Amino acid sequence: MNAMKFILQAQNYKHDWWRFLLVIGSSYVMSFIIAAIVYTLVLLLFGISGNIVFFEEIINTPAVCPFPFIEAIISFSWHCFFLIGFIIFFKLLHKGKWNCLVNSFSKFRWNRLLCAISLELLLSLLLLNNQLEQADAKFVFNVAEFLPYLLVLIVMLPIQVYTEEIFSRSYLGQMVGLAAKYPIIPIVITSIVFTLFHYGDLQYADSYVTLFSAIGILGIMYGFIMVLDDGIEICLGLHLANNLFAFVVFKESGLSGLFERQIYYKFGWIEVLFQLIYAIIILLVFTKLYHWDWRRLFQKIERPVLATDEAQ
Repeated sequence: MNAMKFILQAQNYKHDWWRFLLVIGSSYVMSFIIAAIVYTLVLLLFGISGNIVFFEEIINTPAVCPFPFIEAIISFSWHCFFLIGFIIFFKLLHKGKWNCLVNSFSKFRWNRLLCAISLELLLSLLLLNNQLEQADAKFVFNVAEFLPYLLVLIVMLPIQVYTEEIFSRSYLGQMVGLAAKYPIIPIVITSIVFTLFHYGDLQYADSYVTLFSAIGILGIMYGFIMVLDDGIEICLGLHLANNLFAFVVFKESGLSGLFERQIYYKFGWIEVLFQLIYAIIILLVFTKLYHWDWRRLFQKIERPVLATDEAQ
């Protein structure tokens, strides 16, 4: 079996290098333009005057919007704006089918998504008590506060996760796969990009070294899954459940949650080791469930010449 069929999906749409670069740049520019328009309309709608331009200023201005959890809405909305631009420019410049960025099959594999969500939530629940003890967490559940927040998460968190996985895993993986000889190259590159996307999460780690190590392990695991399973449904499920659990359990500034930290514990190398063990468990479970062939990771990527010529 040819290694990394999913990466070879790039041959099913126009894949000149300049198209990839133009799509990436144009999507970012459009996302900021849409954000500027939307937030300006919000300011005008609620009669806010002055020079409030940046997201932080909107968040820190209570009168801007009466909606609860405006910080969460603004934080997640940028992914929505980026996804809109990305879809538009992908269709315009690559002339490809959107499902090429999800898997190498004709249908979305919902069973894999749901299985991944279930497994991630199960493992998270098993480790919850330890996390609560480390943070000396206090139960602060408030129905009137929590339900609107949960609604925001249910609506916007899947968009955030979908955008990150489609862009940093699928799209960049297929772009790098055009030149790579072996699957490990797209896996490493997409993992680095995925890790850099989380540079702002230093408040959770004792250093950037431990932060990038933990996120890097996660990125490598997702990359292996992408190759072995020829798609990202499992990555989407794991990523979504992980983020949902994190946002729901602990209450952060400007957000809601079930528990409030009394001690802001920052993870170190012990947690990095646990992350490695977690990744191994996930990979072993899904290998057993879906009979993955790990030899594919070491097979050379073979590209049909005719498919390439036709796509160009």
